Order: sequence, then C-alpha cells, then structure tokens
Amino acid sequence: MTRHVQPIQCIGCPTGCGGEVIIENGAVVEARGFTCDVGRAYAAEEVVAPKRMVTTTVRVNGGALPLLPVVSDRPILKGSISACLRLLRSVTATAPIAADSVVLADALGLGVNFLASRDCAESFDAPQWGETRQADVAIEPADQALAALGQMHDATSVSAEAEVELADNVAAPWHDPSLPISERMAMAAGKPLAMRMMAAMAQQDCRQCGYDCAGYANALVLQEEERLTLCATGGKETARVLKQLVAEIGSGGAASADVAVRASAAAQPAEVGTSRDNPKEAKFLSRRRLNGAGSSKTTWHIEFDVSAGGLDYIVGDSFGVFPKNHPEFVDQVIATLGADPGHDVGGKSLREALIADVSLGAAPDNLFRLFSYLVGGERRAKARALANGEDPDGDAATLDVLAALNKFEGARPDAEAFLEALDPLEPRLYSISSSLKANPGRVGLTVDAVRYRVGARDRHGVASTFLGERVATGEVVKAYVQKAHGFRLPDNPDAPVVMIGPGVGVAPFRAFLQERQAVGARGRNWLLFGHQHRRCDFFYEDEFEAMRKSGLLTCLSLAWSRDGDQKVYVQDRMREAGSELWRWLAEGAHVYVCGDAKRMARDVERALLEIAIEHDARSIEEAVNFVAGLKEAGRYQADVY
Repeated sequence: MTRHVQPIQCIGCPTGCGGEVIIENGAVVEARGFTCDVGRAYAAEEVVAPKRMVTTTVRVNGGALPLLPVVSDRPILKGSISACLRLLRSVTATAPIAADSVVLADALGLGVNFLASRDCAESFDAPQWGETRQADVAIEPADQALAALGQMHDATSVSAEAEVELADNVAAPWHDPSLPISERMAMAAGKPLAMRMMAAMAQQDCRQCGYDCAGYANALVLQEEERLTLCATGGKETARVLKQLVAEIGSGGAASADVAVRASAAAQPAEVGTSRDNPKEAKFLSRRRLNGAGSSKTTWHIEFDVSAGGLDYIVGDSFGVFPKNHPEFVDQVIATLGADPGHDVGGKSLREALIADVSLGAAPDNLFRLFSYLVGGERRAKARALANGEDPDGDAATLDVLAALNKFEGARPDAEAFLEALDPLEPRLYSISSSLKANPGRVGLTVDAVRYRVGARDRHGVASTFLGERVATGEVVKAYVQKAHGFRLPDNPDAPVVMIGPGVGVAPFRAFLQERQAVGARGRNWLLFGHQHRRCDFFYEDEFEAMRKSGLLTCLSLAWSRDGDQKVYVQDRMREAGSELWRWLAEGAHVYVCGDAKRMARDVERALLEIAIEHDARSIEEAVNFVAGLKEAGRYQADVY
C-alpha cells in the first residue's frame, strides 16, 4: 500500500487557506486541516470515500490559481453547460472564474465533475479575482446537495446529443442595439433556439430583466424563466417574437423537460436586495434639480438611505426602483373603464392594484385580445389586428392603456379580467452616481424626468416622475442593487481612466471619481461630458470643477450641442484631443462609456476607430481589431441604455 499526504490550496483563498488530503493507492481517503467552508466540505463524512484525484488550475485575470483537486469516480460531464449552470446555482454560489477561463473542476468535492466555460461564467456573474477576498460559497446540507447532484448526473448523462446549445455574446453578430429586430432575427435564422431568442432581445445587456440578453434567452430555453415580457427596452416587439419561439420548447426545437435538467427547485433564492425578485426597502431622502433656469430638461439628483443594510453596492452597479403609477392617471383609467375604484381584486382595491401592480404604459396584446371579445364588427377586427401586432389605423405606437380604452369606447371588461390583461409594473434601473466609501449609507441617482405629448394628452415616464415629483421624503420604496456586468474600475489604482458620459450618462463617472478620491487612487482621470447648454445643463458643475482644481480630475472636456452655430458632441471632443487620447491609451488607459446605446455609444466607438487610424497609422481592419482587443482586455467598457 502506498500512502502520502497532498497539500491543497482552497479555491478563492488569496491568503493561502488550505489543508491536505491523505491518498492511499491513488485514492483520497481523508481530508483535514481546512478552515474555510469549501475545505470543510472535503472533510465532511459524505465526501471522503475513496475517489480518484486530478489537480487542475484556472487562469484568473492573467494568472494561474490552483483549484481544489477534482476527486470523482463518476464520468466528467464535458460540455454540459446547462448542467454546469444548474450545478452552480443549486449547490454552490460563486467562484472567481474569469470570463475567458475553461475550468475542469469538482463542485465542492461532492462527486460530479463539471466543465465551466465562458458561457457558464457569464451566466452566473462570476466576480473578477480581487473583487472579493474569498469566494462566496453556499454549501447546502450534504444530503440535499448529494441528491441534487445525483439527479443532475442521471439526467445529463442520458446522451451527448441531448444537450442544449445556449446563447452567448461571442457567436452573436446580432448583438448590436442599433440593429432593428427584423435584421437581428434574419441574422439568427437557422441558429439554435437560445440564439434566436437572444436575437429578439434589445441587445443592450441593461439587466433590467435580471439577466443579460444571452442569459435571459438561456433561462427561457432551460425553462428556468417563464416571463416573456421582461425585456423592457425591446417592449412588445421582443415579447411577440419570444411568444412564437417559446412554443418550440418541448416540441423538438429545444431540450425537453427531461433533458433540460431541472434544478430550479433546489436553487436558492437571491439574497434580499440583490434581485428584482427579492427587493428590499429603501428610504427616500431627497431630490434636487440639476438643471438651471432656461433648460428644456428636468433632471434630478436623487438620494436614498441604505444604511439599514442589504443594499450595499460597488461603483458601476445600478439601483433598481419599483415605481408607482400616478394616482390621478389611475383615476382617469378607472373613470374611463367605468369601474368602482374600491372593487376588491385579490385582497386589494382596484385603485390600489392599478397604482402599484400593473403597467399602464404601452397597451399589451392581451388587452386588445380582451377587447375583441367585447366589441363587434369592424372594431372587433381592429382589436384582433392590434392583438396580433398589426397597426390598422397607424396609431399602435401611441396606444397606452388609457388611449386603448378610449379607442374601444364602450368596452367594459370586468375589473379582474382587465387587470389580468395588463403587464406587471416593472422596476426601473438607474446607474448609481455615488460611492459608498464617500457617502456611507447613501445611494445617489441621476434621473431625467421623461415627459412628452401625444395628441391632446401629456405623457409622463412612470419611474422618473415618481422619483422626481411624487415620492415623499421618508417614504420607503422597494429597491435592489443590480450588480454590474463588465463595468468596473481597473484593479490597478494607478491605471489612467477615460470616462465618456453625456447627459445622465455622467452618473457612474461621478461615482468613479468619488471612489478614486476616497481610496487615494493615483491614476489620472479624464471626463468627457456634454449636454445642450453650459449655462443650465452642466450637471454637478461645482463638484467637477473642484475635482479639476484639486488635481483629481486631470482633464475635463465639455461639449455643448446648442450653444453655437455648430452642434458639438463628446465624440467631437474626442477627435479634437485625438493625439492626447491616443497617448493615454498607449499608457494603459481604461475607457468607459455610458449613455444612449443606439447613437452616442456607436458614435464614440467610431471616433475611437478614427483616432487609432489617424494617430497610429492603422488600417481600418487593424483599428477594429485594436478596439476589439481593448474590449477583450476589459479596457473598453460600456453601460448603455
């Protein structure tokens, strides 16, 4: 008999926490000395039975990190991304796996190997190494974990042909928010279901739905998500396409329930305050207008008290707020409906439900479908056409719920049926414009009030006017922190940073600058900000000027589109300072862009390509590859909407 001791460093322990395993005749028979939860799982009685051991490493931010050894006497589930994803959700929480890593590892030594790849890492939002001192690992009771693993192994080893091919951003040429949905769907034609579903999304990766675009599509295909209306940016266009595509699930176009491994029952709910599905209360503190007299815009700086805990954030994160509909608008809807505002529906009054639970924005297809059962003749045909996404009178884009009620005047659906036909009132995400280090217990937002007119009626953005006008000081609202996906300050505090954010796009960069100041980061900072008029639209002017004078803000470039004969935008300022910007990039600068996805973000990227061509004599192809390389290295990051 051969017996020896193998020292092991735990996954996710930069301090070197680890232990050792006793190996007899090539099999692990005992584990001891571990002090963290991951290591203790090895020492648990259920996992010390003899198993073969294979050690492996993973590349994390360019360096190799030893992982716990693979110890398993079961087959390796190679390529089973769906199994990997569910395994991580049901048994472990997060591990520091970089997005470009390919990892062969064992989940807590519980006996089933999995292959983690880019798809998996992006799907469960693995943090970059250095963001956490230690991996967060939630260990289920051993019997529950082993049962989940056993079910997963049995289901995923049925057949390699049964695996679901999931979506990701790498093989997605349609991942461009400027492309219309018809063009995106044409590009995805013939692709696996998850990829076609991803193409139906708005491609902004805004995470208002709780996922990125690929993650939402994958969750639908894997039947972990049933809601088809979560893509707020894509709206009804996206929902209609998803409704058509979801019919393929279980019909041969995607994995059936037996093959698409079901572990959602074992998955743990998100921690309170970290998900739209598990929000926490935040207390509204204050609002102040950022525009001066004469501005055509109304923009607010909003602050919430988050000192009670559960809503901690890092700069780059977003804050999700559950708004309420305007009571006066709700009263108009009820009056037009001809209903009793106090009518009980599910334990609350109709008025209460309309204020807090359902969207009164774009009229959903189900509402027109309901109308088609209540009216006849030509009006019935129009209601059916609208329910099918057609536009018989050329006004479909203007029909909110009240306008739809007026269009089909006389239709009087039952209050309960009316509510069921409406979409739920979704939370809104706002880029956080403060640093918790500089503002303990507080979160700041920069909010543009949305107002416009359609015909004889003024329309208002639900969340922006709720925050800017209606929520009272001291009132609590449901909220959550949406962690950023690839929008973080560089790990190296000495790295230069270029921030491009016109309008409310400046929000995260105010937070970045506060953070860099609070931690004493020595890297240079360059902010490019723009709006219509300097006199009345220079948000946080006093703060930024003070930062410039103190030396924190190395460069402050301003663009005003309505102050002269020529419209000047941030991308114009980039070109004017092209030589200096190129020098910053050559010295390792990280570039950040926040704002409009369809125009500004594309124009900024185009300007960067032109700068690379002009100041480094690159060809167009070389310039494109250069910008792609910046993105791949995490040196070009965007938060667009």
